[in-house]
Order: sequence, then C-alpha cells, then structure tokens
Amino acid sequence: MIIRPEAYLCALPEGIETLKFAGYFDRERALIREWLARSPDAALRERLELEDEIAARMPLEFTVTRETLLELLHVQAPEATNADIDRVMSDGRADWRLVNGELRFHEDCADSLFLNAMRTLRHQENTPLPTPTPDPALTKLLETGSRKMCHRIRHTIAPRPGDMRDGQPILVHIPLPRTDALSPDGAQTNLVIHDMTPGGYVSDALQRTVSFETVCRIGMRFFVDYSFDAAQIYHPADGGIEVPCPNVQPSDLAEQFPHIRFTPYLRALCREIVGDETRPLYIARRIYDYITKNVAYSYMRNYLCIESIAEFAALNRRGDCGVQALLFITLCRIAGVPARWQSGMTLKNGRVGSHDWARYCADPYGWLYADPARGGSSWLDGDTVRHDFYARSSDPQRMATCDAFQTDFDPPKRHTRSDPYDNQIGEIEYADGPLYQIDCKRELLESADL
Repeated sequence: MIIRPEAYLCALPEGIETLKFAGYFDRERALIREWLARSPDAALRERLELEDEIAARMPLEFTVTRETLLELLHVQAPEATNADIDRVMSDGRADWRLVNGELRFHEDCADSLFLNAMRTLRHQENTPLPTPTPDPALTKLLETGSRKMCHRIRHTIAPRPGDMRDGQPILVHIPLPRTDALSPDGAQTNLVIHDMTPGGYVSDALQRTVSFETVCRIGMRFFVDYSFDAAQIYHPADGGIEVPCPNVQPSDLAEQFPHIRFTPYLRALCREIVGDETRPLYIARRIYDYITKNVAYSYMRNYLCIESIAEFAALNRRGDCGVQALLFITLCRIAGVPARWQSGMTLKNGRVGSHDWARYCADPYGWLYADPARGGSSWLDGDTVRHDFYARSSDPQRMATCDAFQTDFDPPKRHTRSDPYDNQIGEIEYADGPLYQIDCKRELLESADL
C-alpha cells in the first residue's frame, strides 16, 4: 500500500475513532476490516487502510509499563516516584497511550525525560549554568569564516536473519549525499563511489539513493562505500554575504499535507511570535527563538503514527530534530518566508548519526540554515554562541541525503516505506510487502579537512 498525503484528511467513523483513542487497537483493526468489507467510497477506503497501518504499529511503539518506566528512571534518579511520572504525563513531557486498555509509555520515554531534565530545571530555577565547552569544529568555522572537509562512509543494510527469503525478489534503497544546489559555496560536491554491491542504480532524486533490485540470497548484505566533499560558510548576525535567493519554488511557501498544515492554531501562534516584524531574516529568527526556548527535545514514535507533526510539536511542546524542523518550516511558510526540509546524517567524533534540519530563504542573504534541535540544546546549556550559530549556519560535519520531505525514491518503492517521509537508514521490501526492521551499519571511514 502506498499512502497518499490526502488520506490523513478524511475523518474516521466514530466507532473506529473511539477505539483508536481508547487504545483498543486489535478491536479497532477488526472494525476497520468490517468497514472495508462494506466497499466504502474510495476516500474512506484509503483512510481506513492508512488507519489499519497506524493501528498495527502503535502497540509496537508503546511497550513500557508504568512499573518498568519507574525502574528505568531509578537508574539515574533513585528518588523518582510515581508522582513524578504523573507530573510529566500532565505537563506533556511523557509520550504515553492506552494500549488495549492498559497504560503504556513510548520505548524511549525514560531517555527523553533524562535528556533535558536537569538543564531545564536549572533554567526554571534561574541557577547559574556551567561555562559551555567550546566546540572545536564550530570554533574553526567561526574563526576562518569557512571550512571544507572530505568524508568517506560505508553504509550497509540487510534483512534481519529471520527475514531472509532465499530466492525471493528484493528491492533495496541506501541513502546517498545530495548535491546542494541552494548554497553558493557548493555545500556538497565531488561524490565518488569507491565500491558497492554489484548492480546498483544511483539516482538523483530529492531523496537520493543507490538502489538494488535483485534476488535475495541467505546471508547477503547490500553496501555502498563512497566519499564526498562538504563545504560551509559562516553567516554572522547580519546574514553575511548578500546572495539573492535562487530556486525559490511555490512549494517553498505552500502547505504540504499531512504534516505542513496552516491550521487555525498555527496561524494564530505565528502571528503572536512574529508580531509586526516584516524582514524575513528576523521573522525566521523569532520563530527559531520560540522553538528553541519552548519545545523540548524528545525521542519520537514513528512519524507515520503522528497525523499532523507541526501542530503536534506546537501543542505538546516536544519533539525530535525532525519534528522541530517541520514546525519551523510550517511557521516560516505561514509568515511568508520560503522554507525547506533537509536531512541526513551527522559525521562527528568518528560516528554517523541521523539528523534533520531546515533551510530558509532570506533576501538578500540567500538560503540559510536553521537547526532548532541543536539550537535548543545550546540554549539549555547556556551556550549563546552555538545558539546563535544554528539560527543561520551549519557545519560541514553533516551530510544531506534529502532535500525534500515526503517525496518518492527513484525507482519508487511499491509498498509503504518504514519511514514514508524521510530516509537516513535505508529501506528494503519484497514483492509482497516491506520490512519495517532491518540491520544497518553506518561507518565513518575517513573525515579530514581540505
């Protein structure tokens, strides 16, 4: 099943909606099948098929009982009590649902609560923050105004042993770095593929991949070994070098269902944040400041299980890097500032990690960066230099694989993607359906200044 964004816009029948929010997902799926058997109209059928997919995934996302959560909290906070759990449930910091009538927390709930808890508390109590430790990578970029690096990565994915199907057709996608057309300094160039599984097809889609369409053999793995150059310039407080915004498209100012929606609440919030400001650079800065100071970083459930991500972030005041980036993009577009999604990987300290951020266009300075997640952690640490940096600039220790949110691969997948919106790990599917869990290894083989 391929999910169209419009599927989210159709309401659910009342009985299904009731079971959904009561957390009786097995009964919800049974009722969905009854409705589908009645041959509903095309729009409702599409919504029901999407809801069936969400209801299948939700119990897998929320697996932690209250008792287990308290045990996990005790690892770092022995004094934690059930009253503390009640408090974080009430103030929105805990991600919880009822699953078949029983309270369950998201599998990463404890880690999310610990992530910013002490730093947030210090801000609330106005206690002195420790002197921030300088980031050597940013220090060099700030001092010289630009930096260029070469990175080499080996990315390997495969079905898990229990999902190996000998002799079955298989389609595999592994992300590759995009060529960044938005930056005048050529942020990503000189992609060289040193080695890969035979038969790979390299696309130039907005979510760029190398794909393999072949027959599965027991024990086989798919890999690509590549290098590329990454360059960045620093944009100081006034925006820096004046470069007219190239390649602004109508889509950079438009809604994109289901997650970039100009809802009445987000329109009202945008008016309150922006006030009487009319300059794009400063509109974007007001939005960035609001998000970094009000939306707490939190690990998230699969994005498929959230029906309007930007509004979720604003209402719940929490979200991971992608959720915060989507809120920034949505508010910018509402305010008339062109904004785009960008995502990929961070390449620091010998490690590869997934990350999402945003781009926005502010004449006369061209396409700038905004990384609310990095900015939020910097603000909580009291690091005003890093907080200011991530409002306009980025560093060359990252790789963009996606220049758009919610767009097809080339060649497209035939079934629902594990992540229908983004791609940093890779995707695998057989003829009869996708694999939602795969083995993945990303290695940073080399990283050096040029």
